[in-house]
Amino acid sequence: MTNNLSPEALGILTDEVRAGVGSETLLRVMGPILDTRIETVLNLLDHCPPNLDMLLDLRAKLTAFRMLRRELTDAVRVGREASERLNR
Repeated sequence: MTNNLSPEALGILTDEVRAGVGSETLLRVMGPILDTRIETVLNLLDHCPPNLDMLLDLRAKLTAFRMLRRELTDAVRVGREASERLNR
């Protein structure tokens, strides 16, 4: 039951659920694209000449893709936890 939650807490949990649902949708739609991009960057890294500029550029791209995936995954987890709290 949500009777013991303040209106502010209820609003925060509701926002977290919405963000989680949106993130889950993005991951479902964009996840395969992210996977393809990450794989492409890893392949480029495998065949990259020993050039520091190129290596750093590929590292930055890989970091950005992985960070995006991690942030979306975290938002999904937080949204599910918030949903569980709302349903209690």
